Amino acid sequence: MKPGPAAPHALSLWNFSLSPGWTGDEVHRLRLCLMVHGVGRWSQIVQSGYLVGKTISQLNLQTQKLLGQQSLAEFTGLQIDPAEVFLVNREKIKAGAKTKMGLVINEGPNPSREVVVARLRENRERFALPETRVREAEFELRLLSREQQWQDVHTLLQSLPEVQQQRLHQLLAGEWLQLQAATSPSTTRHWVQLESLGHIVLPGFAERRQMSAEDWRAYQQQLECMCDAVQRVQHRITQDKENWLCADASTTEQGLEGSEAPEPKRKRTVGAKRARGAPVSQGEDV
Repeated sequence: MKPGPAAPHALSLWNFSLSPGWTGDEVHRLRLCLMVHGVGRWSQIVQSGYLVGKTISQLNLQTQKLLGQQSLAEFTGLQIDPAEVFLVNREKIKAGAKTKMGLVINEGPNPSREVVVARLRENRERFALPETRVREAEFELRLLSREQQWQDVHTLLQSLPEVQQQRLHQLLAGEWLQLQAATSPSTTRHWVQLESLGHIVLPGFAERRQMSAEDWRAYQQQLECMCDAVQRVQHRITQDKENWLCADASTTEQGLEGSEAPEPKRKRTVGAKRARGAPVSQGEDV
C-alpha cells in the first residue's frame, strides 16, 4: 500500500496540526491503526504496541485532528482512512461550517442518540474500508515494526566492545551485499541503506508517501530480505554478548582469587620510636 491519502493525491491533505509530543511518523502509524482497528478502539491500538507511550487521551485528540472534526461518536468502531474524512471536512470549512481550533464542531444542541446512530450508518456506507485495504494497512504496520527491530539491533551493537562491533558490522555488511545481489535488476534504487557500525537508514515518512507503486513494492521486498538478515545477525550479537559477559565475569573472579590479603599494619614499639628520635608517651608499652 502506498503511504499517503487514497483520495485525490494532494499534499495539502496532510497539513493537519500535530498534538504536542507527536512526530509525523507516529501520526502515520496512528492512521494505519485507525484503518486496522477502527476509530475509538483505543485499548486495542495501545495493546498493539505500534504507538508505545501514547495514552488514550493523546490518541483521541490526534484522531480529531486527523479527521478535522471534534466529535468522533459518529465514526465509533469504523475502519476508515482519516484522510478521506479530512477532505470532506475541509470542504465544509470552506462552505462556512462552524469550527473550533480548526476543527469542525456541531452546531446547536448536542445530537441525540438517534442522530448519532443515523450518522454512523451513513459514514459506514460512505467511508468504511474494504477488506483489501485493511489487510494492506496491517502489512505496512508489520513493516514498520520490522524497522523498529533494526533500531534495536543498532542499540545492541553499541553495547558491545568496539572490536566486536566492527566484526559484527562486517557480518551485517556481508548480508547487505547478498541482499543487493539478490535484488531485481529492474530496481534502480536501494531504499534500505547500511552505514557504519550497523546503523540502518530507512526512508522517512515524507519520502515514503512520495513513492510510486513500483518503488513501494521494491522497498517492501528489500525490507523483508534485510529483516531476515538482521534476525540472523541479532542472534549472533546476543550470543557474542553472552560469551563476552561470561568471559569478563570469569576474569574478575580469577583476579579476586589470585590476590593476597593485605598484610596487617604493625604497631610501632617504644624501642623503634627511640631509635628514630620520636617522643615516647609516659606509660607506653615497651
